[in-house]
Amino acid sequence: MTDIAYDPLLALSWDSFYDEPLGSFSDRALKDVLAYKSLPRKAENLARIMLRKNSLENYKDEKFLREASLSLDKRLKGRTPIIEAPNKIIAVKKELASDFKFFYPQLMKFAAEWLKKNDQTKET
Repeated sequence: MTDIAYDPLLALSWDSFYDEPLGSFSDRALKDVLAYKSLPRKAENLARIMLRKNSLENYKDEKFLREASLSLDKRLKGRTPIIEAPNKIIAVKKELASDFKFFYPQLMKFAAEWLKKNDQTKET
């Protein structure tokens, strides 16, 4: 549920962290995913839907958060309380935003350090 809560917060604060506009990043990233030749069919379908709906950028809108939760609930066949997530997220939005502003820079730092330590561009 944290991922669903943080998606809109990242979309709303994207420009604080990155120079590339969210729409441009989203389009490029999803096209890169779709270019992967061994992508499972379900993942490919999901990426195509996300690209068509401009999902990453649309997370700024609470209505899209509700639609995304409904879609996830359908994929999980109602076995989780994910359908309740939007109301709970919206109810504590200020607190989540505060947590996110603390957490996300730490995540960026961790990811940069991990990538440097595990440089995939080195020849083996």
